Amino acid sequence: MTYLLLALKYWRECLIALLAFLILCLLMILNHKDHSIEKLKQEHISYVQEQKQKYLEAAQQQQIEINKVSADYEKLKTEQATKVEYVTRTINKYVDRPIYRNVCIDDDGRVQLNELIKSGQTTSTDIK
Repeated sequence: MTYLLLALKYWRECLIALLAFLILCLLMILNHKDHSIEKLKQEHISYVQEQKQKYLEAAQQQQIEINKVSADYEKLKTEQATKVEYVTRTINKYVDRPIYRNVCIDDDGRVQLNELIKSGQTTSTDIK
């Protein structure tokens, strides 16, 4: 009974001690949660960096493939332009013959045009 009377006499101090104990417990819980959040932030940052690195590597690989396709296209375009220029000069040589000035092209010119069409892989028929 003496403890109860003593507690009633010093109720303010007991309440302050209880509140101080609760505050200490809450601060410990908060500190633990703060460490957990920091750990999760670090994991998230590392995950984002990994994904960014994978994306950059994939973008570089695609750029390399695009460059290869572009180079192949330019090479094919140059080859095709060379063929067209050769055929054009050859046809002009045939057309400049005095006998064929009113007719578009002769047999030699037609053969040259057909070869150009076949090399371009078109589906058009031979010129007759």
